[in-house]
Amino acid sequence: MFEGIRLHVRDLGPQDQSSFIAETVRYSNPEFWESATTARSRRIASVAGELVIDHRDFYIELLDNVAVQTALIDIAETEANKGNDTFAAALSGFRNAFSGELASTDDVEFRSAIDALIRTDINVWMHDPVIIEALKEQNHQTAHYSNERVAELESQWQSEFQSGAYDLIEEVME
Repeated sequence: MFEGIRLHVRDLGPQDQSSFIAETVRYSNPEFWESATTARSRRIASVAGELVIDHRDFYIELLDNVAVQTALIDIAETEANKGNDTFAAALSGFRNAFSGELASTDDVEFRSAIDALIRTDINVWMHDPVIIEALKEQNHQTAHYSNERVAELESQWQSEFQSGAYDLIEEVME
């Protein structure tokens, strides 16, 4: 069954692939469900969670595409602008986890690293009013950025991270 899903999602465009990722994140956590919890929605969440853990290579492959990452950023910004800050932070955390160094660890290390990331940083960030307000302000400032501009900044960020020249990174972190 998963192979059929994998083939179908690979044939989608970047926007639809990012929507698939967003829905996986949404159904993986009951906090993001808009409807009441049912046996069916719990089953979907369970399957989505297992899908992420057992097939993380698939999500790593999807997020290797800058266009998919950019589209996922757009979804996160839209959610943040609608006031769904927790979901927006989860999408950003998912993107960072599956497109960064955590993607290269083995299964036990991966699960442990994701659990630690969620228990520490992400849970704190999702409820910190200073961070939420800063994200809203940043989204307001960058709302007019084109997908090309976002991809350009992402490329600059990655290059700086690799080279150790942190001009953009330091500006953002400040």
